[in-house]
Amino acid sequence: MKKSRIIAIFLAAVVALTSLTGCSLFKPTAVSITKKVMKNLETVKSVKGNIRADYEGPASAEGIEFDLALNADLEMETVRDSGVSHVKGSVGTKFPVIGEISLPVESYMQTRDDEAVVYASMDGENWLKLQNDKENEQENGQETEKLPDYKVMLGILQKIVSGDVKAVLAEETEMKGEREVYRMDVNVSGELIGEILRAADDMSGEGSSISEDLDFTGADANIVLYIYKDEMLPAAATVDCTALGNLLIKDMLRENGVSVTTDKFVITVDDLEYNTIDELKIPEKVISSAEDAPDASGTGLFDNVTGL
Repeated sequence: MKKSRIIAIFLAAVVALTSLTGCSLFKPTAVSITKKVMKNLETVKSVKGNIRADYEGPASAEGIEFDLALNADLEMETVRDSGVSHVKGSVGTKFPVIGEISLPVESYMQTRDDEAVVYASMDGENWLKLQNDKENEQENGQETEKLPDYKVMLGILQKIVSGDVKAVLAEETEMKGEREVYRMDVNVSGELIGEILRAADDMSGEGSSISEDLDFTGADANIVLYIYKDEMLPAAATVDCTALGNLLIKDMLRENGVSVTTDKFVITVDDLEYNTIDELKIPEKVISSAEDAPDASGTGLFDNVTGL
C-alpha cells in the first residue's frame, strides 16, 4: 500500500475531527458557560491555533507485522468573512524497512455561495484543486457558515445545553499560560461522532471515504475542553479518539489489506486566538498553478501531489 494513502487517511481523520474542535445566578455551570460560549462564537471573525495528533498501534500487511506510528503538527487559521482557511505543518510516520519519514502538508479552503474549493500540497510547490458544490449538504440539512466547522462546533455545544451530551465542569479553574480557564470534561457518543464525520466527509470535496454501513456505536470520544474565563471562548481541547480509531481507521485500511489495532489516537487543539487576523487570501500563485485533481478521492489527490 502506498504510504501516502495512510497519511491521507490519517490527515483526513485529524482535520475532520479537528472540528470538535442553563444559567446559574451564583456559580457557573457547564451549561451556563456553554451558552455564553455559543453567543460569543457568533461574533468571532477569525481563529488561529495549533493542531497536534498522535496515533500508535500494531499493524500487519501481507503477513508482515509492524508498529504503525503517525503524528501531525499543524498550524491553522481561518477568517469568516472571506470564508478562507489555511492549514500548514507536517505529517510524520514510520514504516518497516523505509523507516521514519516526514512530509510537509499545506492546504487552503474557501467556502462561498454554494461551493467549497480546496487547494492542497505536500511539497509546497505542486498544488491540486478539488471543488465540491453543496447541493448534497443542503439536501441533508448540513449547510454551513463561512467559518469552517462552525455549525459542527455549535451543534456539539447545543447538545451540551440540551443535555444530550454530558459535560462536567471542574470545581476549580486552571491556568493556561497567564490566562485563567475553565475545564470541562465532555463525553461524545459514537453515534454523534459518526454524524459529525459524515457531515465533514460530505463537505471535504474529496468524495465519501466512510462506509455507509459503518456502525459507530461504542466509538465514543472523551474531550477535555478549556474555556478562557475572560473571553468565554474555547482556549484548547484534547480529544481521545482511541475507540474511534479502532473502528474508523481499521475500516479505511482494511480495503488496502492492512489490519490495525489502535492503542492511542489523541488530537489536541491548543493556543486558540480570536479576531487577530484582518485578512486571509489564497495566494494567486497557488490558484494559477493548481491542477484539477484527476479524481475525487483522497488517494488521487495525495498520490498526484507527492508522486508516491
